[in-house]
Amino acid sequence: MSYTQTSRLTARTHEEAEPRSTLASPAGNNDQHFNELKPSRLYGLHYHLTIFFLEDICSVCYAYCEVLQAAKLSKIKYDIKDDVFLAREHMFEATDTCFEAIERAINWLRGSELDNIQVAWTDQRYDIDNNLGKYLDFVDRKRDSNNQRQLTPFDEQMLKLAKLVIPIIKLHGLFIDKLSERGMNRKPLPKFTTMCTDQLNTIDELPEKVNDIIWTLLGVLSDSDSTEEESTYRVLSQTMQSLDNQFKDPFLLILIYFLPIVPDTDGFPTRKYFNDWFVTWKTSFTIAISNFISAVPAFRHYPS
Repeated sequence: MSYTQTSRLTARTHEEAEPRSTLASPAGNNDQHFNELKPSRLYGLHYHLTIFFLEDICSVCYAYCEVLQAAKLSKIKYDIKDDVFLAREHMFEATDTCFEAIERAINWLRGSELDNIQVAWTDQRYDIDNNLGKYLDFVDRKRDSNNQRQLTPFDEQMLKLAKLVIPIIKLHGLFIDKLSERGMNRKPLPKFTTMCTDQLNTIDELPEKVNDIIWTLLGVLSDSDSTEEESTYRVLSQTMQSLDNQFKDPFLLILIYFLPIVPDTDGFPTRKYFNDWFVTWKTSFTIAISNFISAVPAFRHYPS
């Protein structure tokens, strides 16, 4: 298979992989007893066997083509300039990645509902760190500008608000980490809860939605100017309120469905520890949100 053929197959795989909405059952809010047949689990398996696995197997095929070409064993000429050693390295790397894709699909079938949510959250942890870095860069640039020339009152306000988003990002990261494998389920949990697909999706989609909102906030903070001051403050307030709302249902679902099934560890009251931790986290998060909203100039009226 040539590189072009491999690319076309990968692209077709993406096109043929149906979005979650088309795979979700009409009973998505009433399928809590479906267990292995919950659409959220079936969708994940479909995704692992189409997007992940076929993409990786295409990479393996191309890597083997590289080896054949580098070893002068192929009559077909490819645009490949690697020597045999590098080609073999690419082949081994691609093969290992493919085996990992197979392992992920197996783990998805065997894993608990919390295990599978953790898998879905893995990629989002990078985006949390990336957002934090972007905000720190923005604050540093504003400070440098202030050292060179006096910032306008509006720019000073944007700098102040950006600083107040940083604790929210850090608390977001702490929340994701606490619900991660090294945090919440060090011991195996029951495979299924009585949550329906819609509720599982609400938890699953939390970090991605929050990351998107935080990224949107940065765009408003960095791109607005004093000529649109009133609309900027209105958008900032509404966007931060939207971020706060994103946590409400997932937070409650975790407390109701996941926390009660966490086993104690060697006599240590693990469940009580996590309950106390989440209460403390919620208090800190509420304060961080309130600090931001309170810092938006309150002398203006922002109609919804």
